[in-house]
Amino acid sequence: MSVIRFPQLAHKEREDENPAIQIFGRRFYKDQTETEYLIEFLLLFLAQKYISNPEAKWGFGFPDQVSIENWPDNTPLEYEPPARLILKLFSFLGSSKLETRHGCHKERFRHTLENLKARTETDYTISKDQVLDLLEQLLCGFVGVAANRTWCTQTFLPVSRGLIAGETIWKRIKGNKKPDTSWEEAIKGGYYSFSSHDFMARGGELLYLQLCNLIRFLDTSELLAFEKKWDFQKGDVKASLTDIAEGLKKFFQETSQIDKLSKWIEDTDPTTQDLIANQRQLAKCGWCPVESWQEAYLFAYEFANICRATIDPLEKVEMLTLCCVFQVLRSLCAQSVRYCTAMTDETRQQGGANGFAWLVTPPMLDDVSLRETAKQNLIRMQEIIHGALRHPDITVPNNYNYKKADEQGQELFVKLGKKIGLIAPWKGPGARIVITDVILRYLVLALIPPRSKMTLKTFEDRMFCHYGMAVSGSQLDRAVRWTYPRQLLRFPDTQKNWLEKSLLSTGFLIPLSDAVSQVQNPFGQFLAL
Repeated sequence: MSVIRFPQLAHKEREDENPAIQIFGRRFYKDQTETEYLIEFLLLFLAQKYISNPEAKWGFGFPDQVSIENWPDNTPLEYEPPARLILKLFSFLGSSKLETRHGCHKERFRHTLENLKARTETDYTISKDQVLDLLEQLLCGFVGVAANRTWCTQTFLPVSRGLIAGETIWKRIKGNKKPDTSWEEAIKGGYYSFSSHDFMARGGELLYLQLCNLIRFLDTSELLAFEKKWDFQKGDVKASLTDIAEGLKKFFQETSQIDKLSKWIEDTDPTTQDLIANQRQLAKCGWCPVESWQEAYLFAYEFANICRATIDPLEKVEMLTLCCVFQVLRSLCAQSVRYCTAMTDETRQQGGANGFAWLVTPPMLDDVSLRETAKQNLIRMQEIIHGALRHPDITVPNNYNYKKADEQGQELFVKLGKKIGLIAPWKGPGARIVITDVILRYLVLALIPPRSKMTLKTFEDRMFCHYGMAVSGSQLDRAVRWTYPRQLLRFPDTQKNWLEKSLLSTGFLIPLSDAVSQVQNPFGQFLAL
């Protein structure tokens, strides 16, 4: 396959036989939840990491441009994700399923409670047990992903550094065979896996690598041409990368009190921390397509705007999660448009910055013809992804079953879209791309810099540039031509006011006159001149 990789890692025969990995990178996976894309991205962003020299590690942020430009071939990015096993044990064991609790887990939980009691001081109005119960309930309130997982596989919402942890898998079958195994023996004997990539499947790492890859293109003619074509200012991307680092630094400073609580609980059991440090392996990242710098440019712009927004920490986590999921969706579409042989250059020109068009409608739509076209637009997008996975240059074994490829291609696109409310209905026929109030709020925060304004027309242009989202006018015509490249169809502009009404009802629209309105992002510290 002709996809050039960043970093340039060798083809792994068993893993890379999947066409979805060959095209999209290693890897977007069907079982990775929306929150875990952000958790994994932040985990890598915050962790100690290195490219080729373990003595030359760096922590917070991205590598410098010189290091990226001199990245050796066949050298993955490696990093040290914290396990925070005792914190998870204290927070999640009590709410986990009984059959997932091994004897050594329960014994260590009792041991941890006794140690925490010994370190707790209270007055006569509340007991130590009550204090610990309140702490457990508080931390349970920050659960990010629980579902039916074992306590150690659950995750926290990434609202502070101290709650961000790598994946830990308890090998339940192995543990059940030896019910008398002690806590220390379980860690030493490999009953825990700290580097499986089962649920944190490298999707967040891939997004981080896309931004590292973007740094390689700073000041290049390709990037300058991209900025000029899509009306970005020269230097916007450098400012975005700086704003991401500064915004996340400020965010984690504001939530640092939670870090102190996390550290106080973890420090109760230094023996466990030492055992894990001796057993665990460094996590190794995969790769992303070199061409993905274009969608990474847009991702950096959006991520930076949300990082700068002065919103509640929990809402910021929600918006950053949406930003990561939208980038996964955009990456699937952009790469598929590049490699689907059924796509022509003329059709690509009808789309946004990445060559695709999403015909978006309100959740409630009476126009039957437009609703049918929106439905066909989603089908067309799925067909493009399906076709790209079957590119003639992809190398697959004889009689290859494309089930896994499709799961990580068009099926992943629809699944994630439905999870965030971008695709509706959840079940049944007639699925199409819609804009809910939550997604509209995200688009305002992501596409408009904090405390800035732009005309409604400019906002619609930004939606089309970043996501190929077409609402009305010429962009709607282009989305229709993208959907039906062999037909000449045009819709009367009967739906042009729905987006304006939605923005007005959510407080983001400032009507200046009957003909002109402005969309504002009020969540910032200063007014743009």
